[in-house]
Amino acid sequence: YARFKMVLTSTPTLEDASAIQFHFDDGSREMLEWQCPHCSEWFRPQSKDLIWDSKATLDQIEQNAALHCPHCGAGIAEREKRRMNENHRFTQYLRTSDGDYHPDPDPPPLGPHRSFWISGLASPWCSFGEIARELAAAYRSRDPARIQSVINTFAGETWRTRGDAPDWAEVMSKRTHLKPDLCPPGALGCTMGVDVQKNELYWVIRAWGVNMTSWLVAHGVMFGSTEFDDVWQQLSRRLTQPIQTLPVQRCFIDSGYRPGGDEGYRRPDHQVYLWCRRHPGLAHPTKGHDTQSRPLFASTIDISHQGQTLKNALQLWHLDTDYLKTELYTRIRWPEQAETGGWWVHADVDEDYCRQVVSEECLTKASGHRQWIHRRSKPNHYLDAEVLALAAAHSLHYQSLEAPKSLDPAQQHTPRERSSHFSFRRL
Repeated sequence: YARFKMVLTSTPTLEDASAIQFHFDDGSREMLEWQCPHCSEWFRPQSKDLIWDSKATLDQIEQNAALHCPHCGAGIAEREKRRMNENHRFTQYLRTSDGDYHPDPDPPPLGPHRSFWISGLASPWCSFGEIARELAAAYRSRDPARIQSVINTFAGETWRTRGDAPDWAEVMSKRTHLKPDLCPPGALGCTMGVDVQKNELYWVIRAWGVNMTSWLVAHGVMFGSTEFDDVWQQLSRRLTQPIQTLPVQRCFIDSGYRPGGDEGYRRPDHQVYLWCRRHPGLAHPTKGHDTQSRPLFASTIDISHQGQTLKNALQLWHLDTDYLKTELYTRIRWPEQAETGGWWVHADVDEDYCRQVVSEECLTKASGHRQWIHRRSKPNHYLDAEVLALAAAHSLHYQSLEAPKSLDPAQQHTPRERSSHFSFRRL
């Protein structure tokens, strides 16, 4: 068909983790609106405007629940639904920093990708009372999974989770007065973490001290197709550039994305493996797992893509991402008054880095299973890079580092603005 149309339909699931919400945000973002029969104002029907007596029985709730206009507060009876549906309109909405949708004051022109969001309250087969009954029963059960199911299916809304994650402002508060490529006196080793994307390499270099105290030395993104060698040469220069005092002792790089693999494996070799073989003993590929018996362990890759045995076999490190992300967030929340064990960033970090580092939340389901939720509206590349740098530090047993006897104990503290008397070493 020359003029075909592709239609994707679904109820939403978790906020920022729902595939259909991602496609909605990527389109024209048109939401159904009703006109209030009392004040004539237009509004978007939402479950939060469905009001019932919390002390009533479920039968009473189904009989007496009503939708209330968010503008005038007047109750809207079920009999008004048909007329409001017949006279509905679609308005383009924009998602703002508070995470909610508001009418777009400057809507863009409608393109070929149209997206619509219709509230479950508009369903002609389910009354306000029936939806209120389902919601009340779910809330009274105190079962998050049941509440989410009703919110998704009956109301047609995303479920806003409240997981365990620091706020991005907490990361920003960890800034010291150190500029990039400056290392504090208490640092005893450095590791690097690299996250691989189709056209970018996100990387961080972190210095480590006693009790896993750490400082972000440098971070950045290298642009270029990772299917070809140019961007990998840039990464090699960053990894091996001369450092006066603390060279990078180990680099962990994610091998989950295979450059060129999404286009038919045009490169027979895995570019990540090829790059690691250029830096034997220094760069190691990794593979993340939701959970495993140990936080990290290595296996040997000794077979090439052609089935040949390789003399210089690679070590592939398997990582427990749940364990490592939990430790990273614990370090971010480390009390500032503690003399060691803190997690710090340099003075020039920006908001994008801070938001990416805390872009995932850990949810504990009723079954006790832990699940990490990635907010699609927030990239997580620097989070992955920081996790890899942390894993590399564990692989080198940095948790056992001891301060040299010649090092003044006062120099082991994290340098802040008030500590300008310290001397620093440029990497």
